Amino acid sequence: MGIRQRESASGSFDDNDRVIGQRILKRAVLDLFDKEEAVRMDAIEFFASNNHNNLAQNLGVSPIKIKEQVMTAISHEGIRREKLVRNIVRDLVGN
Repeated sequence: MGIRQRESASGSFDDNDRVIGQRILKRAVLDLFDKEEAVRMDAIEFFASNNHNNLAQNLGVSPIKIKEQVMTAISHEGIRREKLVRNIVRDLVGN
């Protein structure tokens, strides 16, 4: 059963959907600093194509803000990128 099918009549998502959405966004952000270039590129594409929008909105987070933070992070390399990625994750999930 997909997320859309579990949406309640009020349009809200249950706690499991929020946890799943949070994990997906966290993984996508962490993938921006992955050792494998293909993984990094997939993560960049995820955000560049706005695939994160619904997940972010369901978590009450601005998809535009996340995209701006991601674009800033990918413009850096090394330790600076890692720090920016970790800051995005902290903002998203508090971890």
